[in-house]
Amino acid sequence: CFRCVGQILNDILQYLTDTSEASSTQIADAIGLQVPRTKMYLLELIASGAIVAEGSSRARKYRLKS
Repeated sequence: CFRCVGQILNDILQYLTDTSEASSTQIADAIGLQVPRTKMYLLELIASGAIVAEGSSRARKYRLKS
């Protein structure tokens, strides 16, 4: 891993701060990771209560928890 996990999580949160909601593909492109690894970090952020996922499968979007 070229960046520490904390920085990657912060990058995801910053991206979601700048864009109200995004798909895992959009987030992966923005932070420079592949989609499967990005989804792993997204699940971690969901478990911590920082973000929420809405929709199912391909239509799923992620946003900051309000």
